[in-house]
Formats: sequence, structure tokens, C-alpha cells
Amino acid sequence: GGSLNDFYLGQDTLGGIVFYIYLDANGDQHGLIVNKNESTAQWQSSYTTTNATRGWDGVYNTGLMTSSPAANYVNGLTDGGFTDWYLHSIDELSILWHNRFHANNALNTGGFTLLQTAAVYWSSTESEATSAFAFGFANGNADGSIKGLTDSVRAVRAF
Repeated sequence: GGSLNDFYLGQDTLGGIVFYIYLDANGDQHGLIVNKNESTAQWQSSYTTTNATRGWDGVYNTGLMTSSPAANYVNGLTDGGFTDWYLHSIDELSILWHNRFHANNALNTGGFTLLQTAAVYWSSTESEATSAFAFGFANGNADGSIKGLTDSVRAVRAF
């Protein structure tokens, strides 16, 4: 992207695919970008409370995730030359699910890994010591899932 207002849903830019856009008080665009690839991982390899409970703030939550293969995966990404990838909150993941048409259309066009229709994706939002919220892409439901289970992980970043 060049100017602050040339982004569109499904755009391949800034290391990923734009799936959410909003205007700030100055009329400038901001939003979220999903990574072009994914992995599978546990949310946490030990069951401890992290206080990563914000439903709307994946950056905050990811910073609190300890002993977390999922957080280690997203924190280790350098796709597009960017190192600010994080694991989306449950609300951000819901937005991705609602806008998956635009994301998958662009991912398919670019030959990248599609968001899986039947996958369960981890969010960074913890529900209790032994579980965190995951989002089922088959039905659009958010539920608590045992942290030691291996589910899909897809990183996002903000612009």
C-alpha cells in the first residue's frame, strides 16, 4: 500500500491478505491482515493461567502466552519482512471467519494456503487455566478448547 487509503478487502499486501478495514477519526484506513500460510500447534504445553483474556486484543494476549507453541509459531514469522505477527483474539478471529470469502479468494489466486472450511483455529483469548477459545470454521462457533490439543494456527497483523 502507498497512501493511507488505498487498501481493499482481499488485497495481497504488507505480507498477507487484508480481511478487515476501518477508518480512524482522521479518515485514514487501518485494519487486519491474515498470513498466507498456517500451521498446527498446541495453545499451551502446560496448563497455567496467563491472563490473556482480552476478547478484542490479540497483540496483548499473545504477549502473555507462556509455554505456547502457537505463540512461538506466530512470533517467529517474518513473512513479508514483518515481525509483528500475532495470534488473533477471539473477536478478531470472528471477523476473519465473517470475511473469509475475501481472504480465501485472494489466497487461492496467489496459490497460498486457504483458510480451511472444517478447521478449528486457536485464538489468543484464554478462557481458564486449562482452556482457551477456539473458533470452528465449519459452523462459526467459538468454544473453549483444551490448551494441550493441536489445532490450526494462522497469524495476523494490524496496519
